[in-house]
Amino acid sequence: MARKQPDASATEAGIEPEGGSVSTPQCPTLDNAIRCVISDHERRTGTTVISYVANLPSAIPPFINVSLCLFVQEGLNNAWRHAAGKGQSVAVWADDVSVSAEVADEGPGIMLRLASEVPSSLGLAGLSNGIESLGGTMQIQSVRGEGTRITATIPIIASERRRVI
Repeated sequence: MARKQPDASATEAGIEPEGGSVSTPQCPTLDNAIRCVISDHERRTGTTVISYVANLPSAIPPFINVSLCLFVQEGLNNAWRHAAGKGQSVAVWADDVSVSAEVADEGPGIMLRLASEVPSSLGLAGLSNGIESLGGTMQIQSVRGEGTRITATIPIIASERRRVI
């Protein structure tokens, strides 16, 4: 039986198969993982995502990597679903105390009563709950006819003290 070769996005993300027919993924850096999510989205949808990924520390707790990748993936899925992929962009950056991710589009926007309000849709509410469970915040900015921007910020220092049970 021929051994399956890893796809290009998995290799780019630093996920290499170990011996045998079963592969065990290595934990990719946040930089590589985000680029992989973007690349997979572009491949699946046939769209282009403008991206800016910079100043990311190499040692971020894995649960932050997963949370931010899910945030970017869901944000891009929403941009594809509700804005037809128009003007999709992703930015991910860090400073000394936190890491942030932003996903934006140039679609029709969403209706918000208050600037801090998270719509009750399961996707955005679930994203917000996940980010907040790590001590982070999520913001939504939307202008009707101009697009939507969602931003998540997670503290690195407080998150490093958490223990996964």
